[in-house]
Amino acid sequence: MAVPAAPGRADAQPAGATGTFFWANAWAAHHTAARGASSGPQRMRRLVRLVERADIGLGALAEVEHSQVVAFRRAAPTYQLLTGGRGNTVGVFWDTTAYDLVQSYRFRGFSYGGRRVRLPVAVLRDHASSDLLALIAVHNPRDRWRDSALRRELQEVRNVRRAYDGRVAVFVAGDFNAGDSVACRAHRAGLVSVAQRRCRGSAPIDQLLVDRAVRIRGYRPLSGRRVGRITDHPAVYRARFTLSPSTT
Repeated sequence: MAVPAAPGRADAQPAGATGTFFWANAWAAHHTAARGASSGPQRMRRLVRLVERADIGLGALAEVEHSQVVAFRRAAPTYQLLTGGRGNTVGVFWDTTAYDLVQSYRFRGFSYGGRRVRLPVAVLRDHASSDLLALIAVHNPRDRWRDSALRRELQEVRNVRRAYDGRVAVFVAGDFNAGDSVACRAHRAGLVSVAQRRCRGSAPIDQLLVDRAVRIRGYRPLSGRRVGRITDHPAVYRARFTLSPSTT
């Protein structure tokens, strides 16, 4: 009598992509001296060291300028950084040893006084699982255009989902210049803030919004003297994530 073969790996439910996401306001270079220990490029090199030590795979940065972009690319050759445009801008980055770029583009958002700015979108494929992930970086104004900026960003989330037939996990991160209101509006749009998953409590202005099928663990604000030499915000942030197999 033949003995039934034990189920192989192919019979098991495939595991979703896992990784660590980092986001921060990078303190635009023009705010401080052009050279020296407190310059924008030196701060960016410190940020890269923090990212590499923490084994970060994905991230988003607000307030980056040309000298900081150059410093990032020189200090982090295994990462790719996609920015929104010139001047004071935003960017998304990823570890090219873990993710392949599927598509990149920029869309028009809103800044102070209704000025139009370009925001980057990168759609990536995880090497291990083949899952698709879309990264969007933002930096919203504090004036009356803040709501319009968020509305446009949430519309782009819908656009990305539609373009990939819902088979993509979306990550939106950056400086929203608002806390609780962003978390609650995101919740109504099918996203959750990792700092406030159910639109209760408080959330910082630097947030990560993810699809509800993305499981977050290890959400951690990083602060202290070392971080104070990287950003002028209270903290930089990281979170570990796992995608549900149903997202792809």
